[in-house]
Amino acid sequence: MAHQHGWNALAYGTAALALTACGESGGGVNPIAAAPLTPTPTPTPASVAVDIFQNPATQEFATVGTGDPLRIRYDATSHRYEVMAGTRGWNALVDDDNSSPLPGNPNVNFDFAGMPQSFFMIRAHYTYPPDYRYHYSNLAAWAVPAAGGQSALAGTTAFGIATPAGAVPTSGSASFEGLIEGLSTETGPWGWDKETVPAWVSGSVQLTFNFGSGSLTGELRPYLVADKRYDIGTIAFAKTVFGIGSQTFTGSFDTNVTGANSFSGRFTGPNAEELIGKWVFPYLSPINGAPQSGSGAMIAKRP
Repeated sequence: MAHQHGWNALAYGTAALALTACGESGGGVNPIAAAPLTPTPTPTPASVAVDIFQNPATQEFATVGTGDPLRIRYDATSHRYEVMAGTRGWNALVDDDNSSPLPGNPNVNFDFAGMPQSFFMIRAHYTYPPDYRYHYSNLAAWAVPAAGGQSALAGTTAFGIATPAGAVPTSGSASFEGLIEGLSTETGPWGWDKETVPAWVSGSVQLTFNFGSGSLTGELRPYLVADKRYDIGTIAFAKTVFGIGSQTFTGSFDTNVTGANSFSGRFTGPNAEELIGKWVFPYLSPINGAPQSGSGAMIAKRP
């Protein structure tokens, strides 16, 4: 089933990206780079153990992504992050007992409370080295298995603290650098035990906004994670739409390959310091030359 393959591919892709972080694949943006080791901190009470944003207030975060819909919120009274996958209702995020962080590093692997074999894996943290440090945005690969007659759900979701209306700059310009993650329509024996699953799509994104003129340029630099890394090549933005003072933006990609082709996003942070978005693009497979498609989510920030 498609959902089950998506769930397995997310698990596989996360493992493959962990290898990239350890230097197995090399090159590209490292979406799960670990912070340098520091002395072991004082243990955190279980009720507040999930650590995603530095100073969250009670709120529901803005979300964009692909796959099944996901909502995420934070409650300051209970010190809990909660997520809603599809229409299953709100579940607290809890630390994954099978994944303990290295001393001095935050955990990035969480479970949906009460849902065995679920996972919610964030890609950024405010304590990471500067290149990977995000304060208002994050990107999660997540999945919950089928249970109680309900289908399995999975997706890649970017989420963050949305920039308020009127807080986006209206003069000057800024470039944002970030990371992308998602899945491809290309399948192969890349899962655990050689199970057939979609290839993972990772890579980086660059966006340059001219806030004074209301213009946007940029490019996507994706690659596949299958039996090994396959570069897809740089794909420039096309037909971008961004107005002066706008909280959101849209566009497509400059490619001659036919297929779904678009991106969209919104700014995050008090003054548009970061952004979240989603994307889909067609491409010719670097493995066999056949037309394929990739879709996923992105986060980016000003250097």
